[in-house]
Amino acid sequence: GLTLLNAFPSSNPMPNQTTPTTTSATTSAENLSVQLTDDGYPKWAKRGGKPTDGELSRVDSVANFSSVVTFIAGFALADLGAAEIPTTTGLGFAYTLLMSFAAGVTLFNAVVGVLLVVAFQRVVSWDIYTFSQYEQDKSFNRKGEEDYKAIAAAFGDPPEDERYSTHVFTCIYNSPGSPLRVGMMLFPPAICSYLAAVCCKVVASTDGSEAGLATA
Repeated sequence: GLTLLNAFPSSNPMPNQTTPTTTSATTSAENLSVQLTDDGYPKWAKRGGKPTDGELSRVDSVANFSSVVTFIAGFALADLGAAEIPTTTGLGFAYTLLMSFAAGVTLFNAVVGVLLVVAFQRVVSWDIYTFSQYEQDKSFNRKGEEDYKAIAAAFGDPPEDERYSTHVFTCIYNSPGSPLRVGMMLFPPAICSYLAAVCCKVVASTDGSEAGLATA
């Protein structure tokens, strides 16, 4: 945060002169180089607290992706729940395994994708609020706010140069090993698994024997 500094005393004070002290809303040169950007704002207040166009575009893409995988997850779960699956047969076991994998991965992507969109949009308002608070009071420290504590409890302490929205975006999606990135990497195999499960069901249904899959 910003610090209040006393004015430097004169290099040649008069005898018995009491050096007055004043406060300044600016930081020292050392803190300025570390905490502020070239335009005089804290790094977390860049762009007025608003997200970048790249972040907004990628979050919109995640929202579209979540809509698509929600439908696929619904189809997979409905198919899996409507089939009477004799798992003692090879086709029945393969169908159960493949369709369960497809349903689990697509449902995971749908839930985490919606979580990212909702959380990102929510904390954008917190970024704008903290920027407005800093505009009104240059000594404002966002680490003392309840919003900061909530973000830190859910996603860890945001780095000094990151907005809340950027930190949430990074934790959920834009970092190695983040949950949504892992889910997206598993999405293509899940689609192949879904198609393979459908093939198993079709082959079993044309068998005509007890080894087939009897749908409800």
